[in-house]
Amino acid sequence: MDNDNASHETGYSSYLGYAPSVPLAAIGTVLYLIVFLAQAWLVWKRGARWMMAMPIAVKFYMMGIGLRFAIRIFPETLGVFVVANLFITLSPCGMIAAEYVLLGRLSRYLRCDDFLLVSARKITLVFVLSDVITFLVQAGGGGIMVMEDKHELGEKIFLVGLILQLVSFVIFTLIFARMILLIHSRRPEVWNKDSHESRMNNWTTLAAGMCASCIGIIVRSIYRVVEISGGWGSKLSTTEGYFWALDALPLLIAVAIYVPLWPGRFIPAETSFTGVEMKTTSNDSQQSA
Repeated sequence: MDNDNASHETGYSSYLGYAPSVPLAAIGTVLYLIVFLAQAWLVWKRGARWMMAMPIAVKFYMMGIGLRFAIRIFPETLGVFVVANLFITLSPCGMIAAEYVLLGRLSRYLRCDDFLLVSARKITLVFVLSDVITFLVQAGGGGIMVMEDKHELGEKIFLVGLILQLVSFVIFTLIFARMILLIHSRRPEVWNKDSHESRMNNWTTLAAGMCASCIGIIVRSIYRVVEISGGWGSKLSTTEGYFWALDALPLLIAVAIYVPLWPGRFIPAETSFTGVEMKTTSNDSQQSA
């Protein structure tokens, strides 16, 4: 009872291993709220509804950070911790899904999906499916982790989900990087197609932003894998600074970069869905003639 009272007074949570910082939670919540509102507005104003997974994920991540206020007030309430933890650890799956869809759209818009290992549609389908699977594995592991007698099993399942997600996303990033390098070396006309535009309206700027976004997600994913590998109660998992520096900040960069570089500004609606198909139809018509 005394321990519970002490925890309530100091805000120390035995589940987190520290008392969450109120100022940092406030700053984090506000920053993610700004990104969410900006992206929601961009979807409405600039289009690219196929990126909707990202603002939705940002919203849930923001809610997870916001719940750290509740953890500070009710530090030993398991339910609050579980919900906050699931929001923070699972919402990046939505951010990753948006990246997967973006690659397919970008390659089709540039008509360079022949530089992907498989077709743009299959790339999107395969990686989004892998994202769904890793999400379910992590959700299952996270649910089992709250059971005292099965905590270690849940931790292992959750770790498997994180590792699969990391491997999948690294492979995706390499495929994306390969496509960009091949366009630069083999399709100079495509690489320079927006050279008459300002830098902020050049598709290569979007590609650079996507690269930075992918790096942010990879940093966060590596952090989570190492954290869970070290076990509950490790220094990495019980030091709040690591969470903000290696999870919240990299993900904030990964999503905020799409506010000035919203894909809907670069990929026209009339070509984003049918770019390749239009080209194929045109070629077929010419051959028939």
